[in-house]
Order: sequence, then structure tokens, then C-alpha cells
Amino acid sequence: MMSEIIELQFQGRVLHWLKEIIAEEKLPFEVDQELPIKTDGELLRADLVIWEDKNRTKTACVIELKRPEYNGYSLELTDTAMRKANFLGSPFFATWNINEFVLWETFEEGTPLLDRRRWHRDVVAIKRIEEVKRREIEEKLKKFLKEFLTKDFFEICYIQKKVPTLPLDRIFIDRLKSAVNSFYIGNFRGLEGETSEGCGFPAAIEQLVCGAEMDF
Repeated sequence: MMSEIIELQFQGRVLHWLKEIIAEEKLPFEVDQELPIKTDGELLRADLVIWEDKNRTKTACVIELKRPEYNGYSLELTDTAMRKANFLGSPFFATWNINEFVLWETFEEGTPLLDRRRWHRDVVAIKRIEEVKRREIEEKLKKFLKEFLTKDFFEICYIQKKVPTLPLDRIFIDRLKSAVNSFYIGNFRGLEGETSEGCGFPAAIEQLVCGAEMDF
């Protein structure tokens, strides 16, 4: 059985991978973990911050990292990430529940928050954060981060590649899929427990569905 791993530990792993990629590819970025943000009466911390330059004078992207059971499109999560990006003056922020990486624009006048989604990638498909220790999962995560830093995000930052506005039907499909996935993953262990204790499978499903609150 794989030992437990918490979000902060996974953040550290991602930080290490990002630094390795930046050094190996000689990229202009820099990256930090758990960056404190002082606000009026509140201390926030940005999980991961990508800086556009080595001197850390201009933020490029704030990444809010969560476990697989979190919905990457939930208003609570995106609003928290957007606030942190706004305080740091970052033009982009990302929500990443390990499975799905979603890139958002921080500032866009007259556009609701959930309509600022600009980029979505399905990275892996895991149910528990402990699975990031598996070699094949780690390799997929590293491959994604390398492609993101060396191609997609590099072009956005330095080649001024316009980030496309995705079709509304594509946005709806991705949001629906994320909500269903987070619901399934979040209740997976509970469902196993119910069925193992003798509760019929249909009854367990009915109980979970009736009590579910999905954020579309």
C-alpha cells in the first residue's frame, strides 16, 4: 500500500520538477512555493507562483493545487485562486486537481469569472493523491509540466500568442466532466465502505446521488 502524501508534499514535488525543467531547458522563468500574500486582515498563500523573470519582478501565473476529489471549476476554488493572482498582479492563474489543469485569465473587463477559462488539459486520471508516487503517473506529470513551460505558456508570455476563447459548448462539457469526476472520486471510498458493510449497491448509489451538490 502506498504511504499517504499531503497536498503540501505534492506541491514540493511539483516545485522540484518545475525548477529542474527551467534549469535544463534554460527558461527565463522562476518558481516559488507557498508565497505569502498580505491583505487587509488576512494572510493568503499562493501554492505555486511562476515568475516571468529570474529577478522575480513580474508574476506570470499563480497555480492553485488541489487533490483529485476537488472540482477544478468550482466557484470557491476559482475565486480563491483569482484573488491571489489579483493581489500578485498575475495575468494568469491555474486550478489543478492533478487530473485536470485549467488556465484562466485574471483580468478581463465585463467577463464573469467562470467565462475566463482559456485552456484545459487532461493530465492524468487518478482517484487518490498517493498515486502520484507511481512511476508512470510521475512521468506523465513531468511530461505535461515540460510541455506547458517550454511550449504553451512560454509562447503566451514571450511570443505574445493570443490565448483563444473556447467555444461555450466545450466549456460546458469540460465543467460537467470535472463536476462528475470530482463527485465520483470524492465518494468512491464511501461507496466502497457502504457496500462492504452489506448495504446494497443501488441503495448506496441513491443515497450518494440524492445528497450530492454539483457545481456546474
